[in-house]
Parts: sequence; C-alpha cells; structure tokens
Amino acid sequence: MCENCWTTETPEMIVAADEAVATGIQWLNQNAPENWRELVDLDKLDIDDPEDCILGQVFADKANNFDYVREVSWSQLGWKFVNGYDYAVYTFLEGHFDDDVTTPLGFSGGLGINSFTLTAAWKRGLAA
Repeated sequence: MCENCWTTETPEMIVAADEAVATGIQWLNQNAPENWRELVDLDKLDIDDPEDCILGQVFADKANNFDYVREVSWSQLGWKFVNGYDYAVYTFLEGHFDDDVTTPLGFSGGLGINSFTLTAAWKRGLAA
C-alpha cells in the first residue's frame, strides 16, 4: 500500500486535473455569480473540504440560509444546505455527488485524479 498516494502525481494526472479545472471554470462562468473568482481564497482552497473547495467557497452564502432549502434531508442541517458544495451539487448537478459527475468538472478528486493534484490545478488555473 502506498503511504503517500494522496500526494502522488503523474504527468497524466496533472494534465487530467488541468483539463478538469478548465471545464470547471467554464461551468462556473455559466452558473456562478459573475464575481465568483473574487469569492475564492486560494490560501484556504482544499478540494477535500466541502466548505473550502471551489464550490464551497463560491456558494458559501447559500449554506445555513433558510432562503435556500431542499426537500431531501440526508445531508443537511435542518432543511438548510450544509455548505456551498452541497448547495451547488444539489441545485445544479441534480444531487449527483458521484465522481463521474463532479470530477470531470474539477469539483472533487476521483477517476484517477487525487485531491492534492486537483487543488494544485485549481490554484494554477485561477492564478492564470
């Protein structure tokens, strides 16, 4: 078993992460507030943290806000969204938290791309 698999990167993984981030940026340009880039704190960015990931930061104002509620209750606090990631995935991606939906957009690790590499790709993508 690999002790540091979560930080192991291959050239192919880096390319795949950069491509996913480019797709995610396009998605955010179409679905997020116009100022979404200003809402992201690169120092806090962590794809593994639903509050500090891209969606968590961009849609943070929807978390724990009774103006934004949903009918299912398995991932929420009361009837509110727990975090911005929860809000965005449920609202825009029809509740598909699966890697095959979120990873191609760069919103979660999986499908051969670890979260460490994906976080670094977002930092590169947003710094450009």
